[in-house]
Amino acid sequence: MAALDWLNPLWLPGLVLLPLIWWLHRFGNRPRQQAVSSVIPWRNSVLNTGLATRYSPTDPKWLVRALIVLTLISVLAGLRFHDGGKPTIHAWFDDSLSMHTQENGITRLQLGGKRLLEALENQGVKLVVLHTLSQPGNRTTIDFAGSPEGRQRFNTWLTNIQPAVDRSLPAAPLKKGKHWLITDGTGADLQHWVERAGVQQILSVGEYRENMAIYRLSIRRSLSRPKWADGMVMITNQGTANAERQLQIQVGDHKLHSWSLNLPPHTEIIRRFQLPLASIRSVEAKLLPVVSEIDDPLALDDTLILKPITAVWAVPVRMIGICPKPLLTALQAIPGFRIVGPEQGSRLTIICGGPRPPVDGPTVWFHTPVNPRLSVEAPHWHGPATALSDLALQPRWLQADPAVQGAVGTTLLSTGKITLIALRRSPGPLLQVNLAIDFPVLTRRPEFPVLVAGLLEYVTGEERLDQRQIVERDPLDSRIIPKQLHSTTTAQPSAFSPTGWDPTLWLIGLAIGLLLYDTLREWIRSGIRYSTPAGNSDDQIA
Repeated sequence: MAALDWLNPLWLPGLVLLPLIWWLHRFGNRPRQQAVSSVIPWRNSVLNTGLATRYSPTDPKWLVRALIVLTLISVLAGLRFHDGGKPTIHAWFDDSLSMHTQENGITRLQLGGKRLLEALENQGVKLVVLHTLSQPGNRTTIDFAGSPEGRQRFNTWLTNIQPAVDRSLPAAPLKKGKHWLITDGTGADLQHWVERAGVQQILSVGEYRENMAIYRLSIRRSLSRPKWADGMVMITNQGTANAERQLQIQVGDHKLHSWSLNLPPHTEIIRRFQLPLASIRSVEAKLLPVVSEIDDPLALDDTLILKPITAVWAVPVRMIGICPKPLLTALQAIPGFRIVGPEQGSRLTIICGGPRPPVDGPTVWFHTPVNPRLSVEAPHWHGPATALSDLALQPRWLQADPAVQGAVGTTLLSTGKITLIALRRSPGPLLQVNLAIDFPVLTRRPEFPVLVAGLLEYVTGEERLDQRQIVERDPLDSRIIPKQLHSTTTAQPSAFSPTGWDPTLWLIGLAIGLLLYDTLREWIRSGIRYSTPAGNSDDQIA
């Protein structure tokens, strides 16, 4: 059954105009008396002596004009129709990491759910639309009337809420309706959002304040020991008192390192470690409570797990052609690349001289200059070279063959009119190098292995010299100190959901149509009145 609601009920007293319009049309059109010198023109008229004491019937035009006024008042008062007439609350749950803090055996989300149910019962509201702040588009409507299934659905919905990846907030202001927020207030921008969004009621939860968390775990290939990895873990104390924890680093099921930590409030600490690359399957950093301290109230931020892919640490490279020894030496010195035989699979192909065979995937093709000449002009990196352009090369280091026509495509490096390095993107990324890579002046420079590594990184799109893998979270997400938020909305809008039918446009169209009808009708009647002969037999003598 449909129900109606008024968004601006202060306009409803204007309905007193309706009886006033009827009164004006009923008693405001009294017959007029006119003194004349002779009644001979009306000698054939019937004398009605009752007109002097009886009013004329109510003019039916009052219905049209009253309907126009009723329509305009309905528009100003914000008439809305709602299915079933059930008052609806839009409940917004803060799904940040801190809302998963344990408070006396239940999470803050569950505690907020209990307080929401109590508030709904106190106000007699049965229909609730549930949202989370990080995913405002995913809404769940629950009707608590009639059966316990609504409460079961609500508990399941609460249990399935996962910590938000970021603290993004819905667009403000929210749609018209009654909006409640369930939160611990830890978000830095929450109060500002509440003021802009139009939240009418806030249900605050949370009491615990102390929390220690791991917020970053990373490993990188060691530059000094290529077969080893350097690890780093970062810990923060987001509480208000000193905290003691045991930090452990595990590789698979093996405990690799352990430290005892004692952190003052609002401080951070870094611990570094090393581990052999061959043993890496997964790296886990976790905080454990000391014997004298209770468990951490927010266990979700006590662990970070990094699952590196072993293959990424050593990209297989296939060699085609006879490559000079300086190039092979440089390849072997670059971490993250390993030369494989032709029967093995590869992710990168290096061609030295000769025609390019049909190969798929990233390829670097080193042309063999027949008549190499020293570069006369300074080499120039072009825009598409990106990070390669950071490498400074001197013309006396470089030899190229002006007759080589193979280096075509997007120019990355040139000297004068000679293209030294070019990129062809299809059918696969192909770097063509027109440089004498066995020129001793170049190969003895420390820039040579950097140039080779840069070319391989460029064509594969992967960083190899400083290869890192990281898993992290925002340390502020681990701050669980609750804050009391305040709603600044003074108006108390209706508890009905704004998702019902809004007839405003239809009412305005109806009012305009009725007004045009009444105006046209009066215009036509006025024309007929003025065109009627003076001796109309319908006239009566008062």
